[in-house]
Amino acid sequence: MSNKRGVSPLIATVLLIAFAVALGAVVMNWGKTYVEEQAEDVQERSDQQIVCTTDVDMKWWKRGSTKKVCYGPGYVFFMVENSGTRDLTDLKLIIDGENDVFINQSILNATFIKADVKRFNVSYDNATYGTVMQVILTPSIDIGGKTKICTGRELVESDPQACT
Repeated sequence: MSNKRGVSPLIATVLLIAFAVALGAVVMNWGKTYVEEQAEDVQERSDQQIVCTTDVDMKWWKRGSTKKVCYGPGYVFFMVENSGTRDLTDLKLIIDGENDVFINQSILNATFIKADVKRFNVSYDNATYGTVMQVILTPSIDIGGKTKICTGRELVESDPQACT
């Protein structure tokens, strides 16, 4: 029994410390990457929120006795001004009808330049969706080459009238 040899306590301590340091380095490296990714994501969302809040603004455009938003058989008509300081890349349209909700993810065919006014005459199936109850426009902008939707900057008309 006395001829069997084991690892000396000094070598065992050194091995345990080396293992703990190596494991700590792996965990710290993983944690660093995770924290950096989270910081980038938060920074991107923060930049988007700031730009959307400060640079994006729209308003309904009304000319003469024309209603801001009106509808007729088979269409919804409205005019919008880009009154913000940034060009819009797209507009999402939501029309809340009595029977169902009509959604068009993209109604722009070109950039909506700042200080510009655009007219829209959107096809709308009254038989399917019912009488127009509410019209909502949500703008999108380009940030760093990516299209971002500016939620919270919607333009809402809760009282659309029949066109005359």
